[in-house]
Amino acid sequence: MKPSEILQHIQKVESMYHYGGRYKTAYALVCTLPDRELMQYVEMQRFPDFLIRIIKRRGIEKPFLVRQKSTVSRMLRQLLAPDCTNKTALREGLKMRYRFVPTNYQHKILHSMLSQGTKKERLWAYTRLDWHWDDDFILPIETCFWKYHEVESASLIVRNFPLDFVYEHHERLAAFAGWGYVMRRLGKEHPELVRKELLTPDEWIRTVTHLHLHDYKADIEDHLYQSIANEVRRLLDGDGWYHHGPEEERCLTLRNLPGVSLAVWSMGQMGMADAVMRFMKYDQQYEWHLPGEMPKEMEEEMLRSWLSDIYTSIAVSKLGWPSLEAKT
Repeated sequence: MKPSEILQHIQKVESMYHYGGRYKTAYALVCTLPDRELMQYVEMQRFPDFLIRIIKRRGIEKPFLVRQKSTVSRMLRQLLAPDCTNKTALREGLKMRYRFVPTNYQHKILHSMLSQGTKKERLWAYTRLDWHWDDDFILPIETCFWKYHEVESASLIVRNFPLDFVYEHHERLAAFAGWGYVMRRLGKEHPELVRKELLTPDEWIRTVTHLHLHDYKADIEDHLYQSIANEVRRLLDGDGWYHHGPEEERCLTLRNLPGVSLAVWSMGQMGMADAVMRFMKYDQQYEWHLPGEMPKEMEEEMLRSWLSDIYTSIAVSKLGWPSLEAKT
């Protein structure tokens, strides 16, 4: 059967929505295509992984790579042409081929996307550079930041640019990337920039942990119990109910309350074994397994009882907050 006939059959079979075996049949037909037509078909289908595996099994990765390099070069030339009228299609074609070409071609694609003047393409390029940074992009990223002032370009600068550059422009970068990122990058060399009042409690804990500021260990443990107490108080006030995991687990734990995982992780990173063990005692004490089925009113009553016990133990006894009776 001629390749053109095979392609017609593939298209026809794929449109047979009443036929349950259409996918397997179409796939089998694709596997019968000669190399050249197979590569064309993979491109036409936008490079899905299950078709790429056929390319690999057939051992034609090298000619497939050569084909993509040639196509990328042609598309880049067309995109630069002053009279180019199909920029959207060319951009999408380049992005689809990105993972199938060598690093130097990938860099050409990234440079092209950063110079397109469209935010969609810049964000796509920022994401790839976040995965695999290369100093070859210092100038274009700096240019993009000063021109567009985007969070993503600021974050790339803070994480990857020379320290002196980040320090020189730290206030401007912090306005977009956030003070937490800036402090974590510069804090060791410029401890005067580390200021708790500029950060949220979670950002402060991440910064203390990242910079190993052992003088602030107490802040981490305090954050843990403040987070628990605040969340329990919020739930007792009727602002939503605690989500206790998948239905089959039916388990109430302190571990799943907001802020707890971060604080426990931080205590581990900071070598706070005693603090971890102190928390574990509370966590064990308040790990409840709800029965499989119960009336909604009874479940809510048990939840309120659980939350009240935690509030009394942690908010009142440990932190010195007013009791529930005093607050009401």
